[in-house]
Amino acid sequence: MRATKKTSLPKIELLSGNIYDRRSGNALEGLYKPLNKPIFRTDLKTAEMVKYASNCLLATKISYWNEIFSICKELGISSQKVADITAIDPRVGKYGSVHGKAFGGKCLPKDLKAFIDFAERDQNEKYELLREVKDISSLVDIHYIRQKEPKGLGDAILRAEKYVGDEPFAVLLGADIIKGTVPCIKQLLDIYQKHGSPVIAVEEVKDVSKYGIIKGDEIDRSVYVIKDIIEKPSPEEAPSNIGAIGRYILTPEIFDCIKKTPLGNGNETQLTDAI
Repeated sequence: MRATKKTSLPKIELLSGNIYDRRSGNALEGLYKPLNKPIFRTDLKTAEMVKYASNCLLATKISYWNEIFSICKELGISSQKVADITAIDPRVGKYGSVHGKAFGGKCLPKDLKAFIDFAERDQNEKYELLREVKDISSLVDIHYIRQKEPKGLGDAILRAEKYVGDEPFAVLLGADIIKGTVPCIKQLLDIYQKHGSPVIAVEEVKDVSKYGIIKGDEIDRSVYVIKDIIEKPSPEEAPSNIGAIGRYILTPEIFDCIKKTPLGNGNETQLTDAI
């Protein structure tokens, strides 16, 4: 078996097979000597392990650089300049950082699957962590969208319209870190499935001028039917002290509402006004 890098000439030649058949091994080694590369002779299992370790690592690097290139494109940054400077660090290296030279990182799923099958072939133990890594790659498609100007949360959500389609979707704002035995977004999903309507996470707040404040009727423990919501009202204008926090389950109808919503607080398109 021969395991090599996939671009230009291989860095090493790895020869494996029947370790007792030295004559065949010597003949095969002779064929590769003109390449003037390090040659290693080993048993088949070791050779397989080297192949999978190398392939998975290289495909991971390519996948990583593909994501960096996508983010740079959205941010208007020269991705090649970022790659050239970053690759100077010998711990990083240039592999996968040159546009057009990589093979897309698409080998990672199949190489990782083959690696897991190889690792578990003769073992009763299951490598759950490796399987989780493989499964994650097929969970979702990730799109990076840049809001080019700070025009409000409503405008930011509108940027994602073409990716949402006609399905309900979740909004999670990184500025709010919410702890709970049951994750906040799971609680919202349960309420959405029960009532079939968009759901907003809320909590009692001290400073109403920093939140979207709701007016509503409590229909269940900590569940309200919202009649109105006001973005950052003064204490005198606030209908309650219950404020929206950064978790939402919304439906595609919100996009038309956002488009019809005039500029609000801060001269921005506010999600609360659209709601």
